Amino acid sequence: MKTIKVASIALLVGGALGFVANQWLMPNLHMVEQSNATESNSSTTEPLYWVAPMDPNYQRDKPGKSPMGMDLIPVYADETNGSSQIEGTIKISAAVENNLGVKTALVKEQPLQPVIDAVGYIAFDESTLWQTNVRTNGWVEQLNVNAVGEKVTRGEVLFT
Repeated sequence: MKTIKVASIALLVGGALGFVANQWLMPNLHMVEQSNATESNSSTTEPLYWVAPMDPNYQRDKPGKSPMGMDLIPVYADETNGSSQIEGTIKISAAVENNLGVKTALVKEQPLQPVIDAVGYIAFDESTLWQTNVRTNGWVEQLNVNAVGEKVTRGEVLFT
């Protein structure tokens, strides 16, 4: 009976500590849920005006095309004052976004598999070669130098 009581208390304390650790270590996950809620609220509001993606100074009251033939982008009230931005949110202008070459895509969870392209050179390990051709008659019985670039001194015997 005493063991069950101790196990129950340990389980409750462990659960409480786990909850507190989750809230403290991962606050951004909870902020994402809040930002999704604010995005759904802002989608029901009307845009203040429409701007060209390449030139934020080109503003119109209705959707249409910019002088460069691109669709105009709506600007909402909460985007102008920055009140809906979550801490840590970065906002850049459309012109800077274009210059940086920023691309957007839907977020999906998948394993990270980086592709690395590299150049490699293949060469023989000259210390393991067993056959050497020389321009003289005879056999090499003992080789004292094993690789190209190995230092030798004057008068040193290379092979016999």
